[in-house]
Amino acid sequence: METLYQRYRGRRSLSLKKVWFRMRLRMTGSHARNAWRNAKRILKGDFRNNTDLFVYLFGSRSITYLNQRHEKRVLRLFERYQIDIDNDIVEFPEFRCPNFFNDDYSRIGMIHGSLDILFPAAFNVILSDTEGPCELGEVRLEKQDVVFDCGANLGLFSAVAAGRGCTVYAFEPVSKTVPYLRKTGALYPERIHIVQTALSNTCGKARITDNFMVSTIMPERQTTDDPTAEVDVITMDEYVHRNQIRKVDFIKADIEGAERLMLEGAKETLRVFSPKLSICSYHFPDDPKVLENLIKQANPKYRIIHKYSKLYAYVP
Repeated sequence: METLYQRYRGRRSLSLKKVWFRMRLRMTGSHARNAWRNAKRILKGDFRNNTDLFVYLFGSRSITYLNQRHEKRVLRLFERYQIDIDNDIVEFPEFRCPNFFNDDYSRIGMIHGSLDILFPAAFNVILSDTEGPCELGEVRLEKQDVVFDCGANLGLFSAVAAGRGCTVYAFEPVSKTVPYLRKTGALYPERIHIVQTALSNTCGKARITDNFMVSTIMPERQTTDDPTAEVDVITMDEYVHRNQIRKVDFIKADIEGAERLMLEGAKETLRVFSPKLSICSYHFPDDPKVLENLIKQANPKYRIIHKYSKLYAYVP
């Protein structure tokens, strides 16, 4: 499939000098400080995702514009479905979550989570320009499922699953985000178990970045000036073994490119339990192929569906 970058480059004449100059003009922070290296990467078409391209084409202020645009759409949806966001708790028909609109840090997560998680789950509202819903076809939550929410962030998907009677293990390694996740967990104390650990293909420690766009343990997606912190990492197989978890029914993963590492460390879990999978597959250009191969190697019985910016998988 032709990327946005390839379409753009087909219309414009690009050179390293032009790209570097544009980077310096339009980027801010670590992007500007690493302009020359990033310019060489971008000239090759090595964008981490379409947001990178959007920032390159239109500048860092484009992110603010996109967030404002999404916020207007989200507020219209809350009004259309008569969901009250004036209280501390936002009540949906099957679940509830904290009102994260009142905090600058969590507001963006609430906006994007409303489009990708809350409204698709509550009212089957699916917008074509979002990452896509967490459930599709056979890949759906069922009561009493054991759910692994990998990259739980604010815990919006955890709230959806807990509201439907599931037991949730919410994995979130970013210390700045965990207090918000705990607010969600407090609404379902018996069902949401918070795990402040990153999932990978090894056990031990890793460095995680935390900037305005991404928190990741993947070195390929890190820049030298991004703030980092040391976090614990564990394989899913080891976590299941240590905690004597007897079944895993559903895995949702949005962990900024580390999905492939998570799957490498979950081979036994996929083989034994055959959980339904809802995994983001847009962080690297080869994500769809790599993730599918890892799943098939662990359990050939899986059926794979690529739709929106996700990979959905289940065993019939």
